[in-house]
Amino acid sequence: MPTIAIDSSSAEKPQRTGVEEYSFQIIERLKKSAVLEGTSVVLFSPKTLKWPFKKFWMQIRVTWELWRRPPEVFFVPGQALPFFISKKIKVATTIHDVGFRRYPQLYPPAEVRRQEAVTRRAVRRADIIFTPSEFTETELVELYQAKLEKIVVTPLSADTDRYKFLSRETIEPTLQKYRLGYKNYFLFVSRVELKKNPEVLISAFGELKNKMGFGDPLRLVFAGRPGFGFEKIKKLYEISPVKDSILSLGFVPLEDLPALVNGARALVLPSWYEGFGIPALEAAACGTPVIAADIPPIHEVLGEAGLFVPPFELELWEQAMEKIAKDPVLVSELSQKGLERVKNFSWDSTTQKIAETINKLLKE
Repeated sequence: MPTIAIDSSSAEKPQRTGVEEYSFQIIERLKKSAVLEGTSVVLFSPKTLKWPFKKFWMQIRVTWELWRRPPEVFFVPGQALPFFISKKIKVATTIHDVGFRRYPQLYPPAEVRRQEAVTRRAVRRADIIFTPSEFTETELVELYQAKLEKIVVTPLSADTDRYKFLSRETIEPTLQKYRLGYKNYFLFVSRVELKKNPEVLISAFGELKNKMGFGDPLRLVFAGRPGFGFEKIKKLYEISPVKDSILSLGFVPLEDLPALVNGARALVLPSWYEGFGIPALEAAACGTPVIAADIPPIHEVLGEAGLFVPPFELELWEQAMEKIAKDPVLVSELSQKGLERVKNFSWDSTTQKIAETINKLLKE
């Protein structure tokens, strides 16, 4: 029976953001995929492949396992491959984005070097490269001369079992837990770091509050743990005249996020760079309007179901937030468009495409 080994280390992390969520959703479905019947699916993680150290699990422990028990196919949902993989093993991997190449100043220098090496290795060694968007596909061809015939675009999705329209009564206990009022806050869901561009939100929100009056209950809420450049972001918050209306929740448990998204006036996503943008689709699935950076991958995700603003245009961000705050017709229109848009995406169809591609690798 042919064996497919999958790196499941990201999927098993308790705090899931984009890559971890993707890994979890895909692996759960691949384990049950009818397309892969007749194959043995083996998961590699620090739980199944014990390793006493914090580092080099992939480079040493996984390399050793691939040598001892070589599978026919090795699938890595992230882009970090082991240094040594037998040429007899077919390799599939997912490269989510190359933001570190376009905006190296927004990443720790060591991370830029690591990601660059990892990406070059993945492009060179992988037999198949999955990307979440046509934008990432184009970036890989342009920046890394990846072979187009190797790349398979597999759009991501929202977990619509969790992210869906919820009534006010249903979400009220969660809103009370975080001391939030229904539809009186803009919500940012992501790691709070420079590449996500939270500074423009803090500044634009300050302008909006100044215009609407400081007695207005509208708030700006950050839901995500700190990332690179957080100290700079924190300083901007500390000097903001409206800092009492800005709330940082830190990491929010996965079970609370659908309620927070449903209760928001809008989700705000001002990123300088994305490979896909799952939070935008999650908000759309809840019927929550999205104000997003005017960048190609977010257009792929939302189509016409979002309000798009250049990430660097502070004044336009303030104007977009004001529109959402004051225009119920626009809010309703974006809500309906979002609910329709999300029907174009599903984890099942994404997994089906991945499974079919892996199955082809097995037969080559």
